[in-house]
Amino acid sequence: MSSWPHVRTTLTYTDPMALLALDGSTEVLCVAVLPLDGRPAMHEQFAGGAQASAGLLPGMAALMRRAGVDWADVQGVACGHGPGAFTGLRTACAAAQGWCLARGVPAVAVPSLGLVAQQARAAQADPEAPLDVAVAVDARMGQVYAQAWSWDGTRWQARAAPSLHEGNDAGRPGDDGVALRAGNGWPQADVSAGMDGRSAALAWWALHAWMQGPRLDAAALMPLYVRDRVALTTAERRAQGGLR
Repeated sequence: MSSWPHVRTTLTYTDPMALLALDGSTEVLCVAVLPLDGRPAMHEQFAGGAQASAGLLPGMAALMRRAGVDWADVQGVACGHGPGAFTGLRTACAAAQGWCLARGVPAVAVPSLGLVAQQARAAQADPEAPLDVAVAVDARMGQVYAQAWSWDGTRWQARAAPSLHEGNDAGRPGDDGVALRAGNGWPQADVSAGMDGRSAALAWWALHAWMQGPRLDAAALMPLYVRDRVALTTAERRAQGGLR
C-alpha cells in the first residue's frame, strides 16, 4: 500500500462517493480505491496478464477492506481500456462492466498508454511544467504500441491515436528527438516507466477521467484493440527461432 501520487495536481475530489479503478493492460494488474472521506488513494499491484482473472476480484476486495470502503459505496469504476495485453484488458473490462451493470453506476475509460505518460511526468523535477512524452510499450510479437502525449500544466492531451509499430520501426511518435521517451518499447528510454508508480498513475488518471468525462454506460466500456492478432503463427514462431 502506498500514498496518493506524489505529483501535485490542480484536480480536487469533491463527489461524495468512492471510485474504484483497475488496469490489466500489462503483466501487472493495478487496482486503486479513492475512498469517500478524501483520504489518500490506496493502490496495489498483483499478478496480471493471464493470471488477472484469478487475482482481480480477491485483490479488489482486500484493498477495499483496508480502505474501509464497502462495495455499496462504490459509485463509479475507472478501467484501463488499452491498448495492451488481451487477456488482462478483457478481464478488467468485464469486471468493470459487471460491477457497473449490477449497481447501475457509470464507468470511465482510462488510456493505458496515458498511464506511462503520467509515470514519466511524476518522475520530473517539476511535474507541473509542460511536457511532451512519446510512449512506446512492448506489444509482444516483435511489435510496440506507441502514442504521443502532451501535458499543458493542467491536463493531458493525446497528440494522436495509439498505433502499432514493428519493434525496430523508426517512425514511432517522438523519434524526431523532441519528446521525452517513456516505456519499455524504446531501446533506450529517457524514463523507464516500469511498474513502480503505475498504480499511482492509475489513481491519478481515474480521478482525472471521472471529473473530465465522459461517464459511460457499462455497455459502452470496451477494450481498445489496436491489433487484432493475439499470437504468432507456428511458422512465424519457427522463423524467429521460438520453435524447433
